[in-house]
Amino acid sequence: MQWPRRTSVRIGVAWLGVALFFSVQNIVVRLSRGGAIDWQWDVFHEAAYALTWAMCTPVVLAAARRWRLEPGARFATIGPHLLVMAALAPPQITATYTIHYAVLTLVGLPDLPGWGAWYTRIAPGLVWGSLTACLYYWLIIGVYAAFTYPRL
Repeated sequence: MQWPRRTSVRIGVAWLGVALFFSVQNIVVRLSRGGAIDWQWDVFHEAAYALTWAMCTPVVLAAARRWRLEPGARFATIGPHLLVMAALAPPQITATYTIHYAVLTLVGLPDLPGWGAWYTRIAPGLVWGSLTACLYYWLIIGVYAAFTYPRL
């Protein structure tokens, strides 16, 4: 599906805002605990996460248009969303960590483990990220519904 440039820009700006919000939150929390900022995880990882969600958002919006959640929606409408959500969540977080690792490799970060060791190390993040992606899926659906809900 070809998205209008304007829509793509809006999606990108929205996810950039999300990345900025969570990066600032990570930094403030880390500093409030007396720690040093971990630019790789506190900022860069949030940017990679937002980038993958920006790429996934058109899929979620297409599902929102295909299976509209009107008042009184039945399983015939909600069921497909659950399937899309379950199919999208693991690849989204896997792509995030893959982008993270690939960029770190490109910039030559020392002491970076091999791919297998990397995924073993971040396995809990893959589980957490898949569950969090389910929440993000429904948040995108909710924002879409809020902007498209017919005005009375």
